[in-house]
This record gives sequence, C-alpha cells and structure tokens, in this order.
Amino acid sequence: MKGVIIAAGFGKRMWPATEAYPKIFHQIYDKPTVFYNLTNLIAMGITDICIVGTPEMNRQFKKLFSDSLLLKYLTFVDEQEDDVQGTATSIKKAEKFVGTDSFALFMGDCLFVDLTNSIFNDLREEFEERGVSLTITVPVKDARAFSYFDGDYIIEKGSDPTRKNAVPGFYIFKSDVFSYIDKI
Repeated sequence: MKGVIIAAGFGKRMWPATEAYPKIFHQIYDKPTVFYNLTNLIAMGITDICIVGTPEMNRQFKKLFSDSLLLKYLTFVDEQEDDVQGTATSIKKAEKFVGTDSFALFMGDCLFVDLTNSIFNDLREEFEERGVSLTITVPVKDARAFSYFDGDYIIEKGSDPTRKNAVPGFYIFKSDVFSYIDKI
C-alpha cells in the first residue's frame, strides 16, 4: 500500500491566514498540520508516500524536509495552479505514482490525531479484509463546507444544508478509483 497526501488547495476557507503561507504549513501545537498525516501514514506502515502540490508548495516542502531522512521516502507531483479543480483532479495526478497498488489518501490540511496509532491501522485491516475502497465520516452541524455523501456519490462543497456527516479527508482506495475519475 502506498500513501498520498493532497496539498494543492488554495486555503480559501482559512483566508486571510493562508495569504502568508499554505494552510498545510500552519502549526498545530508543535508541528505543521501536514506532519500529522505523514505520521499517520508511517504508523500504518506506509513509507512510499507521494505529495501532490503546486510547484511552489512542493518547493516549500522540499525546503522543509531538506535535512530530514524522511525526504528519501517522498515523491513530489506537481499540479499546476491552473489545473487545480478539486479533490478528484488532484488524486488523478498521483496515478503514475500509485500504479496498480492500493493507497491511503489524506487531505494535507485535515488534522487527524491518532494517539493510539490504531484507528488508521484498523481501517487498513478493514480495507484488506473487504477489498473495497473506504472512507469515514464525522458528524458536523453543516457539511456544505466539506465533502459529504449523496447516495453513492461524494459531493465536494455541496449545497444541501441537511447534510450532517462530513467526509473529513481520509480515504483508502483501490487503484481502480482512477478509472472512475476518468468517467466524471
């Protein structure tokens, strides 16, 4: 299994804080947000990790990791700012990296703290047992600012005010997800 972190967004929901630097680099307690998801991937036993970001963001990542052993495990895929259209197009950018493997995907700006290092391992085991792609949802007051399920589909930043369960930005996919992305 491989790991993918999507970090190509513009941080519009966090503006003006994101005007100075991307939201994935904002510190939460003692480290940038994206480090929490890197830690989660590594705790899942995943060390082959791809970060999909804009060229500028990837330059900042490389600078951030320049003196880290972690840099040797990271692959960076550029998504030109003009091409950033949403989660699906960013996932599609990782297709060559993923190949035919399954992969765990974190949205780089979502904060997941797994103090037991078991939640994401349990989800990985569930994925391996069932053999189907999966995600999780969390209850929220209004899911319109996030992604949510509408029947069999995930709607990104939709308009339905009755949706109360958001997809928080973690998925495990089989590689066939790319064929579905091609259809939409």
